[in-house]
Amino acid sequence: MEVEVSGAVSEAAADRVARSIANSPLVKTALAGGDPNWGRILSAAGVPFAPGRVTLSIGDVLVVRRGQGVQNGHDLRSLFTTPRVSIRLDLASGPGRAVLWTCDLTRRYIEINAHYTT
Repeated sequence: MEVEVSGAVSEAAADRVARSIANSPLVKTALAGGDPNWGRILSAAGVPFAPGRVTLSIGDVLVVRRGQGVQNGHDLRSLFTTPRVSIRLDLASGPGRAVLWTCDLTRRYIEINAHYTT
């Protein structure tokens, strides 16, 4: 999974957000389980941000605009089942930008945490 964060107040802030999302066990679990839970992605940001300014895309599909979920008619689960998943988060607060790559977690970890659904 590629995590691209833009619009942060600084490059350091963008890097913190990207690392927090890329290292989040819940985001990694969602990735491996094919669950495009964008709430987990935003919650994993790890720094304060203005929710009403945020834009989030998974692949080429816009899922959040100005902090609100977008009804786009797309099967979001299919976005998390591709071999390479791209997440783009724009915080709309400055010029900071960072890109990180990560992967999903093991099947066993997912089994342990799969007792609930979103």
